[in-house]
Amino acid sequence: MKFIATMQQGKLILPEVQRQLRQRFVATLKDGQRVEETLVRKSDPKTQQQLGYHFGVIVALMIACFEERGIDLFGCTPTVRFTKEILYKACAENDDDGRRLTLSKMDKKQASEFIDRCINWAATELGLYIPPAQKNWKDNKNNLGKPQ
Repeated sequence: MKFIATMQQGKLILPEVQRQLRQRFVATLKDGQRVEETLVRKSDPKTQQQLGYHFGVIVALMIACFEERGIDLFGCTPTVRFTKEILYKACAENDDDGRRLTLSKMDKKQASEFIDRCINWAATELGLYIPPAQKNWKDNKNNLGKPQ
């Protein structure tokens, strides 16, 4: 069973339904029975806005830049996958064990840091301007990559 609790004033607080389920389960255990309970710190998940900005703005502008400059990979035109791999290698985000994280495994903070490194890498290595995130970026697609 998996329960999601919130820390309040030094105590883990389960929603009432989860608390009752946990109590019922514990009541079925016999004396001496071994049980494992694991506590894991949960973080805020990355947002759809972060993913939209990363793929819809950063990756899209990089692909356009590669195409404009004739940058390819063994004669193949740049793709989202190609661009993602470049960014994962150049701007890596690692977990606590040093393994490379992809966006699918990142939380909100990690995704934000990764996005910042991608923007900085694009500016430094490609001289590419990536505009700051805006709520209405989809409405302004034609102006992407042009400093305001």
